Amino acid sequence: ASWEGEGKGPQASQEEKTLRSVCARVGLLLGDRSVGDTERGLRGLKLSKEEIREALARISLLGHLPDPSNEGEMRRYRSALGAHVHLQLRVEAAWAASEEDEEERDTKSMEVKKVSEALARLPPLRAEGGDKPIVTGKWLMEVGKAKPGPLLGKMKDYMHFVQVDRDLGGLEDVEKVFKEEMAALGEMDEASYAAHLKALPRLQWPPEQ
Repeated sequence: ASWEGEGKGPQASQEEKTLRSVCARVGLLLGDRSVGDTERGLRGLKLSKEEIREALARISLLGHLPDPSNEGEMRRYRSALGAHVHLQLRVEAAWAASEEDEEERDTKSMEVKKVSEALARLPPLRAEGGDKPIVTGKWLMEVGKAKPGPLLGKMKDYMHFVQVDRDLGGLEDVEKVFKEEMAALGEMDEASYAAHLKALPRLQWPPEQ
């Protein structure tokens, strides 16, 4: 499982915040089990589908922290998790503190602390719409002259990834990156073109391997 960044949504209601907090604690308790065992355990507790989904999301993210010295990675982590990011870091801190081995506990706790501090220093994105995608599929086809088809979505996802990773400020910046990418693609045959697009990263956390 992974969280995908699609721009900031409305501020979470108090009910939603409570749900996330409860599910985060459930996820923490079950974090050392396999996903299958955890899901069966949650169903046994008669939790709702939404509560199970939230708890599994917390578990899937445990231990997947960004490099605090890499601002692009920090921006992607913040955008992909959105309103959940601070809650997730609290869960990470609690999970680190539960380590029985003192050295491992100190190491993990320090990692969470560094990420939290880096996040606090990270300025807002320069784009007017924050992490909302600047370019659309329509723009890619009509202005960018990208080939229509199922791979168009991969290009759109990649441009969103680059927008956040490099903190691009507007359409002009994104268009420059797009033209550079298309220039490289123009020299490829059809098979290489398709393989390249399929391999492009998208804005999600944990990152694709």
